[in-house]
Amino acid sequence: MAKLLGRMTAQRIELKSFNLAFEDRGFPLSEIALIHRIILASQ
Repeated sequence: MAKLLGRMTAQRIELKSFNLAFEDRGFPLSEIALIHRIILASQ
């Protein structure tokens, strides 16, 4: 999945899709931080 950072606020991140067939996605920033910790710990 290739996305472009569309917007980032203090609480949310929005990713824009390069391919118009797929919709844009948004995530709470807390979920992104949690995934980062899991990936960092597994390396």
